[in-house]
Amino acid sequence: MPGIAKLALSKGAEMQTGAILRAVVVAYMLSIGAYNAYCDDSGSPEATEDGLSRLYDAAMSNFREGEYSRANSKCTWMFINGQRYGSDADYTRLGPALALWVKLASVYPPAKESISELRGSLSDKLLKGSLEPDDAEDAFRDLLHLNRAIGLESNTLKTFRDLDARHESTARAVYPMVQNTLVAEGEYATCAKYLSVEDAASMAVKKYKTIVEVAGYEYVLAEIAERMKAEANEELKSDVQNIIDIIRKGGMAKPGDLMAKVASVINKDLDTHSFEIKDGVLMGGSKGLPSAAELE
Repeated sequence: MPGIAKLALSKGAEMQTGAILRAVVVAYMLSIGAYNAYCDDSGSPEATEDGLSRLYDAAMSNFREGEYSRANSKCTWMFINGQRYGSDADYTRLGPALALWVKLASVYPPAKESISELRGSLSDKLLKGSLEPDDAEDAFRDLLHLNRAIGLESNTLKTFRDLDARHESTARAVYPMVQNTLVAEGEYATCAKYLSVEDAASMAVKKYKTIVEVAGYEYVLAEIAERMKAEANEELKSDVQNIIDIIRKGGMAKPGDLMAKVASVINKDLDTHSFEIKDGVLMGGSKGLPSAAELE
């Protein structure tokens, strides 16, 4: 599983758990098959159905050789057209390829303009409110990654607020991607408007189990695996606490019943009966959260 090996040996494993999750999921999917692409003699990007990694290598070579226009063409193509290969290609498209594009933009103004134009296009599509839920999720996720890569995450939250004001159905589709950010901003009432308690609790556990599972792979260095599992524990607790805070501070009806439902989902998904919520805090677990071995 070369994708996992790269993760284990890279600085990416030093990231916060949320970022680790994004990396390990796409790295795991990448490990299922090799993703390759090619460029024709004119330098215009073409891709095989196998993927994008060789196209990324070609773009990197263009960048190193100062062929910035050709590098920009490839990076733009990868970000827009890589979607046709689904989430399997996201390791390359949203990872190293996007990082290369942002680096290129720092020395080549047309690349900066390309990124800006794409951000504007994605925002426009979302704010029209005509996208189907799945398409809205894809567009918002791409916008989120672009904004994060160039340090404009506040723009992502602004777009969500605009959706909340103008197109609630689209806002509902993309809400899970900004829930924790909204909580950090104290916007509990907005969260309460869109929160699905059972879905959010189940997703929090799924994130936890995914990280613990990947941490157990033989390709992940032991010290990194332990750090990932420790951070998975903390992130699960944090995610659950955010859900509880939304229930309590967002004015949701029957908060006691909703918090009991959160605990019920966690116990069911983790196959335990020891967790409960007391005074707005997740409590229980005589042995703490399950280990990797206990999840097998």
